[in-house]
Amino acid sequence: PLGIDKKMKLLSYFRRYMSDHLIKAGASNARQECDRLTRVPYMNVWKRSTNAVTMLLTNGTVQVNFSADHTKVIVCPLMSAVTYIDDKKNFRTFRLSTLESYISLPQFARLADNLEYVYKKIPELMSTPCR
Repeated sequence: PLGIDKKMKLLSYFRRYMSDHLIKAGASNARQECDRLTRVPYMNVWKRSTNAVTMLLTNGTVQVNFSADHTKVIVCPLMSAVTYIDDKKNFRTFRLSTLESYISLPQFARLADNLEYVYKKIPELMSTPCR
Protein backbone atom coordinates (compact mmCIF):
# COMPACT_ATOMS: atom_id res chain seq x y z
CA PRO A 1 0.00 0.00 0.00
CA LEU A 2 1.05 3.57 -0.71
CA GLY A 3 0.83 4.66 2.95
CA ILE A 4 3.17 1.87 4.04
CA ASP A 5 5.66 2.60 1.25
CA LYS A 6 5.92 6.21 2.38
CA LYS A 7 6.48 5.17 6.01
CA MET A 8 9.08 2.57 5.02
CA LYS A 9 10.94 5.15 2.95
CA LEU A 10 10.93 7.57 5.89
CA LEU A 11 12.09 4.83 8.27
CA SER A 12 14.89 3.94 5.86
CA TYR A 13 15.93 7.59 5.71
CA PHE A 14 16.06 7.89 9.53
CA ARG A 15 17.95 4.60 9.85
CA ARG A 16 20.57 5.66 7.31
CA TYR A 17 20.91 9.10 8.93
CA MET A 18 21.36 7.61 12.40
CA SER A 19 23.89 5.07 11.14
CA ASP A 20 25.88 7.76 9.37
CA HIS A 21 25.72 10.48 12.02
CA LEU A 22 24.48 9.37 15.42
CA ILE A 23 25.88 5.93 16.22
CA LYS A 24 29.42 7.30 16.19
CA ALA A 25 28.41 10.06 18.60
CA GLY A 26 27.16 7.60 21.22
CA ALA A 27 29.87 4.99 20.77
CA SER A 28 31.81 6.09 23.84
CA ASN A 29 28.78 5.87 26.15
CA ALA A 30 28.65 2.56 28.01
CA ARG A 31 25.26 0.91 28.24
CA GLN A 32 23.98 0.55 31.79
CA GLU A 33 22.12 -2.44 33.24
CA CYS A 34 19.05 -0.30 33.98
CA ASP A 35 18.83 0.67 30.29
CA ARG A 36 17.38 -2.76 29.50
CA LEU A 37 14.63 -2.29 32.07
CA THR A 38 13.36 1.08 30.92
CA ARG A 39 10.77 1.66 28.24
CA VAL A 40 12.28 3.17 25.16
CA PRO A 41 10.36 6.29 24.11
CA TYR A 42 9.28 6.55 20.53
CA MET A 43 8.66 9.48 18.24
CA ASN A 44 5.17 10.87 18.75
CA VAL A 45 5.29 13.95 16.50
CA TRP A 46 7.93 15.28 14.14
CA LYS A 47 8.31 18.27 11.87
CA ARG A 48 10.91 19.02 9.27
CA SER A 49 11.95 22.49 8.16
CA THR A 50 14.88 23.86 6.20
CA ASN A 51 16.69 24.48 9.51
CA ALA A 52 16.03 21.31 11.48
CA VAL A 53 14.08 18.16 12.22
CA THR A 54 12.11 18.63 15.44
CA MET A 55 10.75 15.62 17.32
CA LEU A 56 8.51 15.15 20.34
CA LEU A 57 8.96 11.76 22.01
CA THR A 58 6.33 9.92 24.03
CA ASN A 59 8.12 10.69 27.31
CA GLY A 60 7.92 14.47 26.71
CA THR A 61 11.49 14.79 25.46
CA VAL A 62 12.04 17.20 22.57
CA GLN A 63 14.94 16.57 20.21
CA VAL A 64 16.01 18.97 17.49
CA ASN A 65 18.58 17.96 14.86
CA PHE A 66 19.95 21.03 13.10
CA SER A 67 20.63 20.62 9.39
CA ALA A 68 23.40 23.15 8.82
CA ASP A 69 25.97 21.89 11.32
CA HIS A 70 24.49 18.57 12.52
CA THR A 71 24.28 19.81 16.11
CA LYS A 72 21.52 18.42 18.30
CA VAL A 73 19.61 19.68 21.31
CA ILE A 74 17.68 17.25 23.51
CA VAL A 75 15.40 18.74 26.16
CA CYS A 76 14.29 16.22 28.78
CA PRO A 77 11.66 17.54 31.20
CA LEU A 78 11.78 14.35 33.30
CA MET A 79 15.45 14.89 34.10
CA SER A 80 15.21 18.71 34.00
CA ALA A 81 18.15 18.68 31.63
CA VAL A 82 19.35 19.72 28.19
CA THR A 83 21.84 17.63 26.26
CA TYR A 84 23.83 19.30 23.50
CA ILE A 85 25.73 17.38 20.84
CA ASP A 86 28.09 19.73 19.04
CA ASP A 87 29.37 19.58 15.48
CA LYS A 88 32.27 17.36 16.61
CA LYS A 89 29.78 14.90 18.19
CA ASN A 90 30.77 15.80 21.76
CA PHE A 91 27.99 15.31 24.35
CA ARG A 92 27.37 17.80 27.11
CA THR A 93 24.40 17.64 29.50
CA PHE A 94 23.29 20.64 31.54
CA ARG A 95 20.76 20.86 34.35
CA LEU A 96 18.07 23.40 33.53
CA SER A 97 18.80 25.13 36.84
CA THR A 98 22.40 25.88 35.79
CA LEU A 99 21.96 26.28 32.05
CA GLU A 100 21.79 30.07 32.09
CA SER A 101 25.31 30.38 33.50
CA TYR A 102 26.70 28.29 30.62
CA ILE A 103 24.91 29.74 27.62
CA SER A 104 26.31 33.18 28.35
CA LEU A 105 29.84 31.82 27.72
CA PRO A 106 31.27 32.40 24.23
CA GLN A 107 31.94 28.69 23.60
CA PHE A 108 28.22 27.97 24.04
CA ALA A 109 26.93 30.74 21.76
CA ARG A 110 25.67 28.19 19.22
CA LEU A 111 23.83 26.32 21.98
CA ALA A 112 22.15 29.57 23.03
CA ASP A 113 20.97 30.17 19.44
CA ASN A 114 19.76 26.58 19.13
CA LEU A 115 17.84 26.78 22.42
CA GLU A 116 16.09 29.91 21.22
CA TYR A 117 14.99 28.01 18.11
CA VAL A 118 13.80 25.06 20.24
CA TYR A 119 11.85 27.39 22.53
CA LYS A 120 9.99 28.84 19.54
CA LYS A 121 9.21 25.39 18.08
CA ILE A 122 7.82 23.69 21.20
CA PRO A 123 4.31 25.26 21.02
CA GLU A 124 4.08 24.25 17.36
CA LEU A 125 5.02 20.66 18.23
CA MET A 126 2.59 20.50 21.13
CA SER A 127 -0.31 21.63 18.93
CA THR A 128 0.41 19.05 16.20
CA PRO A 129 -1.79 15.94 16.25
CA CYS A 130 0.03 12.64 16.76
CA ARG A 131 0.82 10.69 13.61
